[in-house]
Amino acid sequence: MNLDPQASSTQYLTGQTGDAIPMGIADFFKQTLSSGPASKKNRVAVTDTRYANLHLVTASHKLADLQSKLESKFKINKLRRLLVELSEDYERIYIDTPPSLNFYTLSALIAADRVLIPFDCDSFSRQALYNVIAQVAELQADHNESLIVEGVVVT
Repeated sequence: MNLDPQASSTQYLTGQTGDAIPMGIADFFKQTLSSGPASKKNRVAVTDTRYANLHLVTASHKLADLQSKLESKFKINKLRRLLVELSEDYERIYIDTPPSLNFYTLSALIAADRVLIPFDCDSFSRQALYNVIAQVAELQADHNESLIVEGVVVT
């Protein structure tokens, strides 16, 4: 699942760019904004990739436009509910988040079981890593006690 409005993973895995990108997570979040409490389950499109047994919920630039609307409507737990539904069909779900702690990254951390933190080996990144670990710990305490920091991946 790609949650980054830059959609780099989507472009790499599908070979599509711009408006040619298949429907995905932005369309799911748009549905959540237009549906009321009594509406049907929101659905998300899952796209095949050229890799065996690898499927993708695509991202697009539309995510950037939706972020403030999702925040103002308190939709932070919608991703968690979606992942529960998708886990019926998929053994593992990986989420590519934006490189900042915005709405999409926070909703992914609230929904996730584990997190891998990418890390560049320089002094600026080291301080940023400490900040991210502290923010993950705070999020664990407030929203997702079962979240585990699986590790730090040197890039």
